[in-house]
Formats: sequence, structure tokens, C-alpha cells
Amino acid sequence: MTPLNGDCAGGTDDPIACEDGPGLQPLWRRERASVTAAWQAWTLVIWIDCPEDVFVLSVEDFRVLPLAKPALTVQPDRGWVLVNKETIVFTDDVTQKLTTEVLGQKIDVEADAQSWTWNWGDKTRDLTTTEAGKPYPHQTLWHTYDQLGTVQVTLTATWKGRWRLAGHTTWHDVLGTAQTTATSDPFEIRELRSRLVAPEDD
Repeated sequence: MTPLNGDCAGGTDDPIACEDGPGLQPLWRRERASVTAAWQAWTLVIWIDCPEDVFVLSVEDFRVLPLAKPALTVQPDRGWVLVNKETIVFTDDVTQKLTTEVLGQKIDVEADAQSWTWNWGDKTRDLTTTEAGKPYPHQTLWHTYDQLGTVQVTLTATWKGRWRLAGHTTWHDVLGTAQTTATSDPFEIRELRSRLVAPEDD
């Protein structure tokens, strides 16, 4: 009850129990057609509600956040690799932490990679993994090129997210995923041949 809103109809409701803290106060709104026009009557927009029911980070909100592209490392990292030999790849398995606002309310967001998809640039089938890979000599992900040429590896990370109201402890899952992509510098696939040569005279 406020001087503007008048008496509460039917008495006062009991406080509601919420996961993210006390229930929010009712939200009222009034409008006018112009700066000189009279204000219309106050209308109720939202009655007492829980924060988690009012502030929701949608998948559309999640996808427009400035999520970083995945780190991408190709080994050997020298501008060329050998045909018919393993070319090693790996990325970083990190949690991205961001903040945003929904309806003026600060929201904490965390994003973790759900999977990575590797495109080798040679028209072979993409590889989707749930592991980030490791560098040499403990490599777990690699590709063997069987044709000479110049290629680029493209890595697409699929991110799953969760959010919470700033200052609260309860996390909520984002219903959907987002993607970011990184592409390596071009590198050459070479063939090396050995040959016998006569020893030099002393």
C-alpha cells in the first residue's frame, strides 16, 4: 500500500518464499500521451514475485554476450606439417565469466564449453569432441593429412551457460547454447624425402 497505489485490495499477502532471496516488490506503471498530457491511472505490471521468475537470461541474451573465441593451437607450429604424419591440435578448457543486465538487474554469467568441433580444411569429415586435447608429447587429438597443399584448421566451441542474480548464490541454466569460432593461420602440408649421398672426402 502506498499513497499512489491506495489500499491493498483484500488485505496484505503473506511474504512468498523464493530461491534467490526475498520476493520483489510489486511493479506499477502509468503513462501519458505527451509531456503536457495528464497521467493515466496506475496499472499493475507485476505483483510480488520471486527474482528468479522475473529476471531470466534467455538463450538470445546469452548468444549476444561477448563470449571469447576458443584458443586454438596446431603442432608443429612452424607454418608447415608433414603429409601422412600426425598434426596435433588442442584448445583450452576454461570457464568464461561475464556480467550483464536484465531489466536493470545485474546478472552473473558463466560459460563452459560443452563440445568442440574441428574442421581440418581438407574436405574430410569434421571431428566433434568433448575433450580439449593436450600438447605433445601427451597429445590426444590429431589429424593425418594425406594430400599436399595449404589448409587452415577451424575450431567451433559450443558453450553452455548458467546465470545468477548478482549477490545471490543460486545458479540457473541457460536453456540453449551459443557458439564461437577460431581459425588457425594457413599452413602448408609438405612431403620430405630422404636420399643417400656419398660421404665427403677428408
